[in-house]
Amino acid sequence: MIISKGEVVEGDKFRILKSLEAEYESQVWTESNYNWVIFAYTLLVALALLMLLLFLRKYRLDIYKNNTKVTFIFFNILAVILLTTLVVNYDTSYLYLVPICILPLILKAFFDARLGLFAHVITVLLLGFIVPNSFEYMFLQIIAGIVTILTISELYKRANLFISVGQITLIYIVAYFAFYVIHEGSIDNLQWETFALFVLCGLATLFVLPLIYMYEKLFGL
Repeated sequence: MIISKGEVVEGDKFRILKSLEAEYESQVWTESNYNWVIFAYTLLVALALLMLLLFLRKYRLDIYKNNTKVTFIFFNILAVILLTTLVVNYDTSYLYLVPICILPLILKAFFDARLGLFAHVITVLLLGFIVPNSFEYMFLQIIAGIVTILTISELYKRANLFISVGQITLIYIVAYFAFYVIHEGSIDNLQWETFALFVLCGLATLFVLPLIYMYEKLFGL
């Protein structure tokens, strides 16, 4: 047995399962099957991004008509997805080190909270294709994104940013703890290292302030 039912899929066990999956696919899938699967994934990704464009067209027409602003939004979404993909390919143990909540913070700073949350949810849905234990990951990130939008008001005030990051980190810790207890039924083998990753993720989120200044210069927003 490689992994028990209901056990969290991460680390070495995730790599073993991915290796078995790749071996199985190499034996069963033909080139035609592979092309169809890639086509299906492309449809789903395109559908998710289309929803964002339709949202802009219906509710943020001024942004939709501005190519620089649309490019800025999609650039940040793709940057978050690329960073997460690199971390997953390197070591899934560091997955929660990626500061996903930087995205809604940036978009809220330049546009508004509603667009920031919508783009964050679309991004998390896309990341669900590549991360292990996708439901848990998506739940954590969406809840953290909601907290991000609800808590911070004036991002340029550093005190507000620190308070918001502290609340985001706390939500991560509480939600992960709840999921772990649900999976294991106890806290005997609780992985404290993951909590440290959440704290480091919160510290990395503080980088959003210099990032905003840099974007103002690059995109002229």
